[in-house]
Amino acid sequence: MTPQEGESPTSSSELDYLVRYPPEVLQRLQVIITKLAGNAHYNRCIDAYQEIRGGLCDESLQALGVDYMDNITPESVNAISWDELQEMIQKWTEQLEVVVKMLYAGERRLARQVFKNVGQSVWVEILRDLAAPDISLFLRFGESVAASERSPEKLFKLLQMYESMERCDHSVIQVFDGQACGEIRARYRELLKQVVYAAGKTFWEIDDWIKDQQEVVAPDGRVMRLCSWVVNYLKYVLELFPETFSTVLRIAQSWEGAGAQEKGLATILETMERLVEARAKEYQDPALRHIFLMNNMYYIRNRVKNSELGPLLGENWISDIGRKVSQNTLDYQREGWQRVLQHLNREGLQGSSSSSKSASRDLVRQRLRAFSAAFDETIQAQSKWIIPEPDLRDGTLAAITQMVVPAYRSFLGHFGPLLEGRLRDSDKYIKHSPEMVETMIGDLFTGNS
Repeated sequence: MTPQEGESPTSSSELDYLVRYPPEVLQRLQVIITKLAGNAHYNRCIDAYQEIRGGLCDESLQALGVDYMDNITPESVNAISWDELQEMIQKWTEQLEVVVKMLYAGERRLARQVFKNVGQSVWVEILRDLAAPDISLFLRFGESVAASERSPEKLFKLLQMYESMERCDHSVIQVFDGQACGEIRARYRELLKQVVYAAGKTFWEIDDWIKDQQEVVAPDGRVMRLCSWVVNYLKYVLELFPETFSTVLRIAQSWEGAGAQEKGLATILETMERLVEARAKEYQDPALRHIFLMNNMYYIRNRVKNSELGPLLGENWISDIGRKVSQNTLDYQREGWQRVLQHLNREGLQGSSSSSKSASRDLVRQRLRAFSAAFDETIQAQSKWIIPEPDLRDGTLAAITQMVVPAYRSFLGHFGPLLEGRLRDSDKYIKHSPEMVETMIGDLFTGNS
């Protein structure tokens, strides 16, 4: 005897397809089963029911496409590409809810109706025998993912798995109630614990993962890809799983005694900072070293301040890294421009006698020539550097301009007259006007050499 005709098992009416028998058919089944209870043919009746319903369940699962879970193990998960594994986990989270809330919720309802006159233990055992192999397939997949090698990107999928299992948790308790289904419930709860444990360990091991990375710094001082990746990784975890992330870490922390969410986030970012500081030493030019530090520290500060990370880490943490940006900005100005400005010093240029003027004229020539050479060399080197954040770039350029242009203009104003009347001197030694110097400085750090 078969159910009423309906749509395909994977359609929106799947539940109706699985559970709706005409009332008269249902009544006849109940009468037959009641009469057969205790009879030699009773078990054959149950076997026939399970065979028919099991076949229909298999058709539904085949239509869902669960064959990717066949023969899955932690080792095989490790061998699967990340893109493919993401797709598998996405399917798993969606299909788990369909199987628990629709397929076996429907089978439970139907078995209870058909076998209601012979006792709950009977239909609960029938449901267990129908569901156990397929539920085991889902649980084995989840167990394999949770036990596979940990990597930072898996945290997102583990949290997604946790959310799906949490949504199904109440349904699992309801659908698979009774003593006969106790193993299904217990294994489900155990998998939920394994997912929580794996997610917590994955998060707390990120700082060790960062230490192992070997990214080579870019020659222009830009933000490290790793720095960008880590900060945005944490930002997106909080955006995509704001409550789940906190809940999972709180549960895992209670088991492992690990740090709280805020401490974990701070530890990861501080590890990233130390790595940036270590990588900065690879630059031979001290000024470029500070540009690199400025870029990375500013990037971390801004992304933290303007995301969910900010309230968790607090104003003091943000202020501390902001001070590091400011200090590196000052250090860059000193390392990058002091050797240019040193040529504008006025030592030895005082005096009003003819001999003093002649000596001063020679010093002015030397210093303007040296200034122009040092300025051009600095511009040429720094034109290859980049500060990608507009606010940081504009502030840095304004500080350099204020540092260099007024000093140059003042020097020319005081000592330029010594070269007056000597056109060749003016052309030869005053290579750039103050306005040209300002323009050339203003064109720096855009990445356009």
